[in-house]
Amino acid sequence: MLPVLSDLLALQHPSGAFPCTVRHGEVEGVDLNGFVTAQVLREIESLAASPSLADLCRRALDYVAECESSERPGHFAFWPRRGWPLWAPLIPEDADCSAVIASELLHYGRISRGAARRIAIDALLPYRDASGAFFT
Repeated sequence: MLPVLSDLLALQHPSGAFPCTVRHGEVEGVDLNGFVTAQVLREIESLAASPSLADLCRRALDYVAECESSERPGHFAFWPRRGWPLWAPLIPEDADCSAVIASELLHYGRISRGAARRIAIDALLPYRDASGAFFT
């Protein structure tokens, strides 16, 4: 196995997420969220066919799928409800997370093109202003 792959495997949290660092004032800590995990999945797309990454991808995809709202299917939040950090206010699902997470779920075959189309219509298009620009 390439050293970079073993390093990547070592970074993955048992939840399937990839950690990042968050700062709040002078306090710094580890954050596990679907947005960053989806970005890692995007970066390794060209390596994802490697058998040594199959479990890593499966666990990361399981994690980002948990960010989907149970009340609003196709809408994704920054964190899964079960892993919402105590320091973060409860915020609704948003267009940024929905777009990034749905894109990776589609790329890795977790959702169909039809489901991705439905997410774009229901979860993304309503977040545009009068000029067509997306709110973020």
